[in-house]
Amino acid sequence: METTAATVERKYYMMPRTPYIFDSCSVITFGIGGDILSEQHIKMMLPQCTFLGFDPNGKYISLFEKDLSGKFIQAGVESKNGGNIILQSKHVIL
Repeated sequence: METTAATVERKYYMMPRTPYIFDSCSVITFGIGGDILSEQHIKMMLPQCTFLGFDPNGKYISLFEKDLSGKFIQAGVESKNGGNIILQSKHVIL
């Protein structure tokens, strides 16, 4: 696991293994929280990656889509009794 310096909050991610470092990849963020420094760091190291971000706060759409050229989905993710529940989704998520 890798981590970036804590700004608003510390985020963790896993880098691809060496034989796959130049393959396409997807970065999925649950809870953007207005801080995309970690994602920008990953984009700098792995420019071939695409970004998908989930957050219940719709004000982060331009931050995520404009700055990262990613896709933003306004939704919250909650865990209850060991299961995950998607809340406030305006999109169908499969």
